Amino acid sequence: TGARLTTDSLDWQRNSDLITTADKVTVEKENMTAVGTGAKAHPSLNQAQMDKDVTVKINGDPKKPGGGLTTITCDGPMEIDYNQQLAVFNKNVKAVNEEQGTIYADRMKVYFDFKTKQLNKIVCKGNVKIEKGENTTYSDEAIYLASEKKVTLLGRPKLILYTEGGKLNAPFGN
Repeated sequence: TGARLTTDSLDWQRNSDLITTADKVTVEKENMTAVGTGAKAHPSLNQAQMDKDVTVKINGDPKKPGGGLTTITCDGPMEIDYNQQLAVFNKNVKAVNEEQGTIYADRMKVYFDFKTKQLNKIVCKGNVKIEKGENTTYSDEAIYLASEKKVTLLGRPKLILYTEGGKLNAPFGN
């Protein structure tokens, strides 16, 4: 499918379509690079998991909403399903987009569109914190829609917002 996996060693179980390693792994596919320690993958299912210390960099089109460089880190595991165009990040998740801000959560589902090479949506659960400049929001859950630059906070939202020249500078969205 065009993905490239690099590691020092791996165990390939051809009959069960399973690749595993305990070593550092780098996966590159189109505009995305993922690095982590320990992994397992089912190549024919287009599914993979990185076990810990995961960093994913997504180079989107800076001219499109949600574009530019987005870096997502987590303690792991991180599971990715290329057919569903979905990555699930677990434990101490942090997503940084220089234009949009920073999101922290316990768990984050990131939806991609590989055709347009863009991030579409982020669904965050557990201890959600969103920062942009001095502005910060907190909630139990959050949904960010990149095409609309809109975030919806669910479950006890708290907002700390500052104005600049009378204009509100809200984190991750309008």
